[in-house]
Amino acid sequence: MQVSMRKWVLALAASAVVGTMTTGCESLHNEAPPAAPAKVEAKPMEAPMAPAPMAKPMMAAGTAMLVNPVGHSDVTLTKMFPTQVSVGTDFEYNFVLKNNSDQNYDDVVVTDVVSPTYKLVSSTPTAASTDGNTIVWRIARLAPGETINMKLVGQATDETTIKECFTLTGVPRACGETAVVSPKLQLVKTMTPAASVCDPIVATLTVTNPGTGVAKNVKIMDTLPAGLVLTDGRTSFEQLVGDLAPKESKSFQANMKAAKSGTYTNSAVAMADGGLKTADATAAVVVTQPVLEITKNCPDGRLLLGRPADYTITVKNVGDGVAKGTMLSDPLPAHTKFVSASDGGVYTGSAVGWNFGDLAPGASKTVSLKLGLDGSSKITNVANAMATCAAPVTSKCDVTPVGVPDIGTQLSDDVGVVLIGNDHVFHYIVKNQGQLDLTNVKMTATFDDGLTYKSATLPGTVAGQVVTFNVGTLPIGATKSFDFTVTGSKEGELVVQGVTTFDQAKTAVRNDEQVYYVPAK
Repeated sequence: MQVSMRKWVLALAASAVVGTMTTGCESLHNEAPPAAPAKVEAKPMEAPMAPAPMAKPMMAAGTAMLVNPVGHSDVTLTKMFPTQVSVGTDFEYNFVLKNNSDQNYDDVVVTDVVSPTYKLVSSTPTAASTDGNTIVWRIARLAPGETINMKLVGQATDETTIKECFTLTGVPRACGETAVVSPKLQLVKTMTPAASVCDPIVATLTVTNPGTGVAKNVKIMDTLPAGLVLTDGRTSFEQLVGDLAPKESKSFQANMKAAKSGTYTNSAVAMADGGLKTADATAAVVVTQPVLEITKNCPDGRLLLGRPADYTITVKNVGDGVAKGTMLSDPLPAHTKFVSASDGGVYTGSAVGWNFGDLAPGASKTVSLKLGLDGSSKITNVANAMATCAAPVTSKCDVTPVGVPDIGTQLSDDVGVVLIGNDHVFHYIVKNQGQLDLTNVKMTATFDDGLTYKSATLPGTVAGQVVTFNVGTLPIGATKSFDFTVTGSKEGELVVQGVTTFDQAKTAVRNDEQVYYVPAK
């Protein structure tokens, strides 16, 4: 079968619908006839080549398209149809609708109008409208790159030539998206739950954006309560976080310390651009402090010199925190010597020490110390207690040993018979044999008539037949001596009476020494 070919073309601008193809279709659309085409010089036509036999009639192509404002082809509609059919036999019109752009086209309408001698048998996909001989497909949206194939199956009812026209309309839609987001802020604060005043207190602040948008210029503000400061002395800080992406978290730490014991509640807040602000994030720390108390007791009553002195020392933790590594030290004062210590006290040669370990709040330790005393002066004994994070404390007490005074005296001479008129020497010796220093020691020599005082190795004060020798202070164990010379002037037994006195005794000590004077012839 020999057929002829025919081609229809329709162009549409992207922003407006251009009219339908009118060639051979004026009666279908009731449109004004198109302007006469320009006259073209005729040329001889070449004889057509006979086509090869085909199973189906050869199809001619009809094309419609949408064109964007800059002239690029966006949407094309191609229609394939036979140029010759038989009466009463089914034949097909095939359409290919394609979006060649990267944008959506909405409300796309494909309309195909045929002569009344055309009988529609079916449409694929089913046409939205088949009013008489007008077939309409309506596509709500033609996506970028999408292709839709459409088909009409119909018959010719008589031998009248079927005239048809098709149109394509649509609205190009370049769409963008504006994300609607909601950034949010959440702040969580934790602190070391319990610490001593010497321990660092670590606060951890974690800020999170649980929202759907970026939180811009996030920062954390924290003002510390009275008594709590940062380790560098500041009482507040501002932490710049920067931007937080959705679901992102950032954590920061701050090191603090407390000036005294107590419970400290600290609040922080996070904020960002756009008025974002969290509720107060609050955490608390309980701060404790060990406080030592020491009491030292000296021996009660009268302590005799030479007897050991017993001391008791009590160390107590009166604070609300554990006193870790509690130690007690008692340096030995002068004129004492170590005898013993209870509870594992260790003597190091200059002091006695105890290690009590940890003392819980309210706990105490009592120890005893025995010292020997080798002097009679007042002895001040000081004990020192210390522990981690506790202020050192001291306690002292005084003891003055009570000694027993005792003195030894001797008055003597070397010969017992002396010639009248000759000098005779007496020797006096005094010794402190007691436990106290002896003060204002004096020896008063009284001479019988017939004896005359001449001189002494220790100057004395002469008052008639009485001479007083001032020995002064005599320390414990000390000895002093001196000689004095007299002359006898008569025959017979003459006596020198020596009386020794000192401040520490109520009764004087008396020494008498006699000498027998004889005539020279």
